[in-house]
Amino acid sequence: MMPTAKGWAKWLVRNFESCSNETKIIMSRCHIIYAIMRGEPIQ
Repeated sequence: MMPTAKGWAKWLVRNFESCSNETKIIMSRCHIIYAIMRGEPIQ
């Protein structure tokens, strides 16, 4: 994983941590992090 992608993933997890009890937020967060790690465009 590229250092930039890792930094973005950590930032996203931190910012959405307070909403982690909502399934929809968790799923979108996981999709975003997965897309960043694979280098795919985020939709």
